[in-house]
Amino acid sequence: MAPATINVSQQIGASIGTALLNSIATAAAASFIAAHAAGAVPSRVLVAQAAVHSYTVAFWVGAAILTAAALAVAPLLRPGQAELGVSAARSDIRPRGVTTDRRTQPSVAEIATDGAPACVELKGPS
Repeated sequence: MAPATINVSQQIGASIGTALLNSIATAAAASFIAAHAAGAVPSRVLVAQAAVHSYTVAFWVGAAILTAAALAVAPLLRPGQAELGVSAARSDIRPRGVTTDRRTQPSVAEIATDGAPACVELKGPS
């Protein structure tokens, strides 16, 4: 259920984001043409310049949104947590064949020498 909810929210967010940036780009192109056409029919060169201007404006707005999102999420990140999302409470989960001594960890090729893919096994009490 959770992966489906995440997928749907990502799809909706992408759709809304694309529509928003498209609206911003269209408004930027229209204002560029209105400012530079001087009441005449816009030439092909002016329309091309307006398109480039609208893409530039949409890019910078998107960059500002992503920067704001990164700044909003950065305080939520906790440094020093275990790698690959495995919490310290679940330290019993290791790839097959990996020991607790990090200096002697086998390579991926050594883990899967029997031809099977490297999987995650639970070590410890069930």
